[in-house]
Amino acid sequence: PTPRPITAIVQLGDSFSSGNGAGNYEEDTCRRSPDNYSAPLARELGASYTNASCSGARTSDIAEQVSAVTPDTSVVFLTAGGNNANFARIISSCFVLRTPNSCEDAMNKATAALPAIEEATVEILRAIDTASQGQATAILVGYPRLFAEHSYLIPPVAESYGAGATLARLQDAADALQERAAAQLREETSSARFLFASTQELFAGHEPRAQAFHDNEEAWLVSPFSSSDVRAWMHPTAHGYHVEATSVSYTHLRAHETRGNL
Repeated sequence: PTPRPITAIVQLGDSFSSGNGAGNYEEDTCRRSPDNYSAPLARELGASYTNASCSGARTSDIAEQVSAVTPDTSVVFLTAGGNNANFARIISSCFVLRTPNSCEDAMNKATAALPAIEEATVEILRAIDTASQGQATAILVGYPRLFAEHSYLIPPVAESYGAGATLARLQDAADALQERAAAQLREETSSARFLFASTQELFAGHEPRAQAFHDNEEAWLVSPFSSSDVRAWMHPTAHGYHVEATSVSYTHLRAHETRGNL
């Protein structure tokens, strides 16, 4: 079937969707910014735009955000699961305080949370389908790779913990579960209306360096200690969101053009 024109866009999710890191916030609780990755697409298309995402949102909160979706919604963008995995503790323990035991514990707990995150993500996508009465295209957006070095160790000597490699495996597993969730909804709805958009390759080469005091001028994420705004650390910069907006826009347009044609 021919897709409807894109007239209404809804943004759901956590701080990686609200625009935390971009600045120019509408308020300081949810940190919604007009410079996140989806608002520019709405402006370009002249579509209505609702940003229900909120910094700190867990999957249970995002399930409640789905109330912003209606049968008139053309496209839904969302990120989900980062706060369930407690990315904030991983950043703090592994890359700010750099404490091996706490870092390992944070990684282990995040890994253990992945199956429940996958189940919750599937339920959110189902809720979007129900709320839109099978009309909306849903784009599940992945998280950027938080740090570049797979070889990062704490402390950087023998008998240390391989934080970089462990984080890489964790984020690959998170991407895989989100792809599975989107694929499950495509199968359940016999449509192409559900897509996962990974951002790891997009940010490749522009992640902060985990080693202390490294030059991070090329990073598209707010590096720890580079800003007094601690809540923005490890979120995309305004430029990072701009690059992500361009990529996500193309991803969306491809999905919207092929929807219903599985």
